[in-house]
Amino acid sequence: MKDIYYIYQDTLNTPYKGKEPAYFDLKDAAWKQHLEQEWKKILAELKSNSTQFTTNEVSEFQSEADSWQTIGFIFWSRMHKSKLEAFPQTAALLNKIPNLVGASINRLKAGAEITLHKGETNAIYRCHLGLVVPGTLPQIGFKVNNQDACWQEGKLFAFCDAHQHTAWNHTDQDRYILLLDVIRPEFAEQKYDICCTVLSLNTLHLMAERLGMTFLFKLKPNQLKFLTLLLKPLWYLYLPIHRFMGRNFK
Repeated sequence: MKDIYYIYQDTLNTPYKGKEPAYFDLKDAAWKQHLEQEWKKILAELKSNSTQFTTNEVSEFQSEADSWQTIGFIFWSRMHKSKLEAFPQTAALLNKIPNLVGASINRLKAGAEITLHKGETNAIYRCHLGLVVPGTLPQIGFKVNNQDACWQEGKLFAFCDAHQHTAWNHTDQDRYILLLDVIRPEFAEQKYDICCTVLSLNTLHLMAERLGMTFLFKLKPNQLKFLTLLLKPLWYLYLPIHRFMGRNFK
């Protein structure tokens, strides 16, 4: 079984050295084809719920305040019930995606950029489905490991989130995508553990930001791994309760 990479193995700014390609070819995935056929249903619901956006908390990656906003449906298997209820056709499409653990609609405002960053793990396909794309390269685009791409309305591409990547929108209109996190087939049996590990990493990040525990940002990889392992049992217990109660998250 392949090893799973997590961000605690090195720093945020250290390039990932895994062998995964920058972009994955999912042309034979039935769920991808289905989304591309039905994408206008998602767009229609977005137009009816355009006030649902909240500012993305990963503020250090935004070129300016509020430039990257989201409507969050699923976050590492945590369901946002009220948002899913507001987008019933989108929710029905999401339910047909195997091993889906994350979903949101993201807005990148006109003139904004997302600075170079990388995700927590190599165990997912991170996917972008274009909903509103107000231009083409080089005005607007996306880069993974120096390989440029551009969103297309109604088309989905997938990439390795562990690699460093960035995005920009130098047009005068906002860009909208559906973002998905799908566990890669070779890691499917570890889906629950992956979610709990990443949620533990996110918990440490929130503790550092919201509680002023900035020393957490300075920990060595082994120290961060140890704290993550301490937090994981709590998430193992919480997620089933969360699902049973149908509780929202903020």
